[in-house]
Amino acid sequence: MWIYMKQIILLKVQMRKEQDMLESQRATALNWNEAEIVGKVAKINLHHHFCGTIDFDELRVCTNRSSGKSDYIQVLISHDLLPLGLAEGDKVWMKGKLRCYPYAYKKRVHTEQEEFSKNFLFFSCKEIEIVFFFFFFLNIMNLQGALYKKENLRITTDGKEIIDFILSVKRKTGKYDYIPCTAWGKNAKIINRIDKWTNIDLNGKLQNKSKYIYNFRNGMEQETKLCKVAVRLLIKVGDNKNKYFR
Repeated sequence: MWIYMKQIILLKVQMRKEQDMLESQRATALNWNEAEIVGKVAKINLHHHFCGTIDFDELRVCTNRSSGKSDYIQVLISHDLLPLGLAEGDKVWMKGKLRCYPYAYKKRVHTEQEEFSKNFLFFSCKEIEIVFFFFFFLNIMNLQGALYKKENLRITTDGKEIIDFILSVKRKTGKYDYIPCTAWGKNAKIINRIDKWTNIDLNGKLQNKSKYIYNFRNGMEQETKLCKVAVRLLIKVGDNKNKYFR
């Protein structure tokens, strides 16, 4: 009897260890946040931010879509990383991460639902180089996180499915970035079927969605555009990547 109970206890302990291992692997996996852009510097030294002893500069970089439209991306970069002689109109390559700063605006210019408009996205630049031979624009966002919230699936006038959702991406510090995303077509149907906190790996591009008035601490106001991630490809959804791709 005691031998049987001991085996059951050992089995439960082993199962618990395996479950803890899976949870730890899942927790460490939610740190994938990579972004890369190539574009033109539209504005430089928009504003200075101070975080402790570090001085940050805010830039605006323009990237073009294949349709010909332009997206203006807000970039936050350490003053020490700025290349000497960087000027408006220069072509730059940047690599970094997406960072979310909620409640960074004073008021909305265009009305949208509150939950999907309060996250102000910055491109946090970690590497930058001036590009002298410039042949194409680049706008790549690779994210891995969990589904935090989603809207109802909508149908556009031309018959395409569209859905807005928020992806929760974990930082190494334990904090989270809540990144607004938009999916179209088959990707929108997949997002509409899955439950909250389902793990998602996606590839997308950063696009402008609406205009806001950004409120600085010194009372200065500046009209800018918020961004969202337009999903190109759902790499994996949930633990079984074949489950939702049938």
